[in-house]
Amino acid sequence: MKNCIETNNCIETNDCGCKTSSNDVSYQGPNLSCTGIETCDTLTVAIQKINDYACSIDMVENIITNITNNITLFQQFTTIVNQSVDCETVLNCLETTTTTTTAAPEGVCYEISAEGEVEFFWLDANNVPQYILLIDATANICAIVDTIATTNSGTPTITGGISSCSTDGECIPTTTTTTTEIIPTTTTTTTICDCYFYDVNVTSGDIAAADDGIVYASFSNCNNDGVIKEYTVEGVYDDDFCANVDLITPDLYYYVESVLTLAENRPTQAGFCCNTTTTTTTII
Repeated sequence: MKNCIETNNCIETNDCGCKTSSNDVSYQGPNLSCTGIETCDTLTVAIQKINDYACSIDMVENIITNITNNITLFQQFTTIVNQSVDCETVLNCLETTTTTTTAAPEGVCYEISAEGEVEFFWLDANNVPQYILLIDATANICAIVDTIATTNSGTPTITGGISSCSTDGECIPTTTTTTTEIIPTTTTTTTICDCYFYDVNVTSGDIAAADDGIVYASFSNCNNDGVIKEYTVEGVYDDDFCANVDLITPDLYYYVESVLTLAENRPTQAGFCCNTTTTTTTII
């Protein structure tokens, strides 16, 4: 252990008496690991060690480490900096939030088919809801993985899900056409279309729960075309659309995390709106 300094020699005197030299004053506390000051170091040595530590990179690193590892210190530090500097010249201030970037979903080719009547719903490669009604038929679509949903009493079949795509057209297989001469026989059939108006009740809860704030209605019109209608405002819409009841029952739904979810209310049938007779010619 060092021998403590025991001297009181005057370096010079003035009207106040003797001035004590920093070499004659010793530190009497425990050893300090951060600055390296030890018991019995003179005041001169202690000040030199403090100066060396303050000018070294170790002190800066320790301060940064303590601020980074202590959320309270970090929030206080960023608040002080943001209030003290010109935000336009210091990277628009320090940010205390983390932004997560999610890769855009990718479309994949699927072949969908129906035995009987089946409604298919999905999100295309642009994340836009799509719909089709198949009756004993097959179609090729471009859909985001795990977004295809079905309704109705028929049996659906979904295959594929391997090739990337951006449009439905990229999923249509290449076919070879062979022309054979046939003698046509024409028969005429008449299809009666029974169509009714439907009232729609869109609730604020459905709109709030939807991923994109949109509620959708799907139905077949009197031309037997599949239709999707969008609603972004809550309310009751009387006689909102005319649907063919012979094909499918209109549905009201929205998407939660890309999963089709039925709305609180279903469209309700109102008054009669049309009765169309269509003539179809079949070549056998």
